[in-house]
Amino acid sequence: MTTKLTVILILIFGLASKAKADTIDYWHIYYNNVKIREFNSYGKNEIVIKSDKIKNNDSLKVIYFRDTRCDNCQTMLTVDAQKDIQILKVMGTGISRPIIFSLKSLLLYKQQTGKSYFEVCYTDKENIFQALKPVIFSIRLE
Repeated sequence: MTTKLTVILILIFGLASKAKADTIDYWHIYYNNVKIREFNSYGKNEIVIKSDKIKNNDSLKVIYFRDTRCDNCQTMLTVDAQKDIQILKVMGTGISRPIIFSLKSLLLYKQQTGKSYFEVCYTDKENIFQALKPVIFSIRLE
């Protein structure tokens, strides 16, 4: 009886030590302080914006959430037109705090180059050393 109990306890503790909580990072997107989308790592995360509706002071605000706190770490959003062409970079402080950028620079880039597709990448202390920049969503100007 004690042998069976010992085997069962070893199995239970062995399985429990391998089980880990799985959390998903997610982010909210606001257009001029109005929430327009909620995204996570799964699915096609794309925002389509009508170019003729963009005003000079229009902005997007991104709030990135994860289970690990970091109130004072440096955060960064970049918007790229292609893999190597960075349109803008915005720095922030702390996870779950808003990072805001103007849509005017994207509209100007579209007018100058004809390119209307942009990738938004987020970086903080947890993913700063990744080989590829983590694209969290894309923007298409119509």
